Amino acid sequence: MKNRFIALTLALVVACAHAPAAAAQDSHAGRDWSALHALPLGTKLSVKLKSGEAFGGELSGVSDTGLTLTRKGKAVELGRERIRKVYRVGGRSVGKATLIGLGVGAGAGAAIGAGYGAGDEHESGEAALPVLVFGAGGAIIGTATGLVAGLLGRKRTLVYESN
Repeated sequence: MKNRFIALTLALVVACAHAPAAAAQDSHAGRDWSALHALPLGTKLSVKLKSGEAFGGELSGVSDTGLTLTRKGKAVELGRERIRKVYRVGGRSVGKATLIGLGVGAGAGAAIGAGYGAGDEHESGEAALPVLVFGAGGAIIGTATGLVAGLLGRKRTLVYESN
């Protein structure tokens, strides 16, 4: 019985430790300006200039000579020769990540509770107690983990980089 509990706990820890590493992987588009033409208008971008300044906003136009971002209702035109890097800024829904964490945590906790309580002789209704306790604890931990992952899960993907 203790071996099952340890195995389930270890599996949960490994699964949780693997998730941030998978989320941290990033693809780079390279130096192709035409990649900006493929982005839909309204895409959230972060632009780093060669001068060190940074601009963020929504894409409102792209030409061969530069791009236009809209920020707080104002258009900002940036010449291609001034731009060092352009990142597409995306992110996860905090609510969705929290709900996923809740479900995974509750399921894992209930599975651990079922493994912990299996094999023991119980009176009527007592067999469900470890499942409920571990399920509730797993739900709390999973919800917190999902919330943090959603808040920190803002992803920047390199779309363009100048020479």
